[in-house]
Amino acid sequence: MLKLKEESNSDKMKDNKLPIMELNNINKEYKLGGGYVFKALADINFSVKEGEVLTILGHNGAGKSTLIKIIMGFTKPTTGSIKIFGTDTSKMLPKHVKAKIGYIPEVVHFYGNLSGIETMEFFGKLNNLYNKKLFEELLDKVGISGAANKKVVSYSKGMKQRLAFAVSRIKDPDIYIFDEPTSGMDPSAVNDFISLVRLINDNGKTILMTAHILPEIEDISNRICVILNGKITALGGIPELLEGLGLPTTINLRFKNGFKFEESWFENIKNFKLITDYKFNDKILSANIKFIETKRIKLINEIISKYHDDLADMSIKKPGLFEIFSHFSNKKVYND
Repeated sequence: MLKLKEESNSDKMKDNKLPIMELNNINKEYKLGGGYVFKALADINFSVKEGEVLTILGHNGAGKSTLIKIIMGFTKPTTGSIKIFGTDTSKMLPKHVKAKIGYIPEVVHFYGNLSGIETMEFFGKLNNLYNKKLFEELLDKVGISGAANKKVVSYSKGMKQRLAFAVSRIKDPDIYIFDEPTSGMDPSAVNDFISLVRLINDNGKTILMTAHILPEIEDISNRICVILNGKITALGGIPELLEGLGLPTTINLRFKNGFKFEESWFENIKNFKLITDYKFNDKILSANIKFIETKRIKLINEIISKYHDDLADMSIKKPGLFEIFSHFSNKKVYND
């Protein structure tokens, strides 16, 4: 597993922010027929600090939802321990801890015959809170105030996800746990959700969520945890993970009409290790070149020196979250 250095006590005390959630050696096994044991999760270890946004990434079936169910107390780990707000929640999630958690499952279910505002009132009463003005404000913040009096059965999946977000905020929890919260949302709704996450995080709230690869996730996540086949394969901040992996940057060159590629020149700078790979597109007269970031300035100087009269445009794309995830998901990872 690619991981930054283990968290020391001094790290945990940094900025006076202690972990509010700690997972230690979490394993989850299911006994199947014929004596076969399926390992859904294997040796999961990480902590979540106050005010942090930690995003868990992985393919469908990687173990993300199983992990969330264990954290929420819906199922128990086979071995290992969990502490939330200093309380051991491995066997049960106590009410006083649950009261501090706002949770949105991957699949949201509401009573279809209730309206949006009635749904808010229903969950408000479950939390011993009735404040219609607050409920209306929360619906407005998630962008569905116009549908407040419509029955939930008429809501789209994205609208139900927004309603779930509003419901999760009723008790003003300290930590939000979202399991695939953007599932079924259109791009506009995803952007709205990211804005809401940023808003509550700016107010000091802690967020743990699972997600597929979305460019927007990169902008709001302090750390990334990549899970494949039930195992953590990467854990850390995006810049640190990129540095550790040494993934190449891509530069796109677009040439003027009439230009003809000289493959020998590209092969030459590849031999001199200025680039790691290149690919031509004769139809649009472009070349994609991959290189290690430390070679950027020298490479650009070489390109301009060679092709300054032939270049029409040049753009650079640094590796990011998608490239990190692709690096690991392209490898075969098996449970032991």
